[in-house]
Amino acid sequence: PGNTPIWAGLGTDASAEWAAPDEFDGGTYTLDLVNVDGPGRMEMFIDNGDSVYRFLSSHDIAYRSVYNPRHTHLYTTFTQPGRYTANFMVTARAANGTALYTSPITPLVWQVGGEDPKEGKIKDVRSAYSAARAERSDGSDAQPSLTLAPYSGREHPGDQHLTEMSFSTGNPSDTGRVWLTVNGYFLTELPVEGGRATARELLGDADASIQAVYIPDEAGAAARWISAPQAYSQRDQQAVTVTEGAAQIAPESNPDPSPVWNPESIDVADGAVSVRYTRAAGASNHMVAIRARDPQLRAAYKVEFFETKGDFTPWCAVEGTLGAGGADVKEQDLGVCKDQPMYMRVTLRPHPRSNATLTSAGVEDLKVSDEFGTEVSLKLRGAPEPSPSSS
Repeated sequence: PGNTPIWAGLGTDASAEWAAPDEFDGGTYTLDLVNVDGPGRMEMFIDNGDSVYRFLSSHDIAYRSVYNPRHTHLYTTFTQPGRYTANFMVTARAANGTALYTSPITPLVWQVGGEDPKEGKIKDVRSAYSAARAERSDGSDAQPSLTLAPYSGREHPGDQHLTEMSFSTGNPSDTGRVWLTVNGYFLTELPVEGGRATARELLGDADASIQAVYIPDEAGAAARWISAPQAYSQRDQQAVTVTEGAAQIAPESNPDPSPVWNPESIDVADGAVSVRYTRAAGASNHMVAIRARDPQLRAAYKVEFFETKGDFTPWCAVEGTLGAGGADVKEQDLGVCKDQPMYMRVTLRPHPRSNATLTSAGVEDLKVSDEFGTEVSLKLRGAPEPSPSSS
């Protein structure tokens, strides 16, 4: 209810999973985050119970693709409140490796903080402002203001981090609506009653530009007003009152905009990928580093350990993605596989825009010791079949 945080995850229609092996090259399709338009950053994480992994990022292009999406529980975080638009697309390559299939870019809008947007009355704030009364009709010299201050209440855990945003027309008889924006992006719309409106929001640690846009009721005497943009963050400990007006509504402008990731192709010149496991003295878990020789490579990987080559269920497994730079490092518990001769299988699933293709290679009778690994050569279109090497 209200502004209670929502859960958001992924789900994939079963028909896509059934069709992928026959319709797509390597059975691979990806959900790609093209960019995010909003007042701050957006980061998505997966909680695996014993660890937290990054999943998608508005600013780190190493985390922009989900390979063969499946049912996924996600934690979505933002560095500023306000309205965000995450732009997604789906990508796959034809089974014969020729045609590239891409969906239209599809926006997913998040409202972070603020009141329920469907309760708002103003659909186009610029048009509403242009149509509103420019001068007071009662001759009053009331001075509008916007005050930003640390919230003093402590009704709920975390209240000490909130900022109170208080708008006043300077006249208790005024009514209307006020828009609040963060870096020019919509945050919330509030009713103005008795000449006042107040919101409490969680601003980010970095400065955000806050602005109020007041639209008076036609039946009243008040005049429209825009506050001058004011920088403020949850780190600020002193109240700031803005009485200076602005001539126009600030445009949407993230000081650190999300980069667009939508390459025409991903050209890999060298398909070598190393998989190295190490365990420091006294440590219980191993660290696994997967590194492509060509940093252009983008791919999903899975490393599995089986008792024998023909087994279906692995004793130990780890998976992840190789993003910008073609590398990833994770911690893994190999306790049940340690000191056993195992069959290790490495599966690499390149992005459909890549000239590299699905490759799976195995190493037999591998002893899971403090240091071990292998190298896999990805299949590149037109190149010979790869062969793994153990070390």
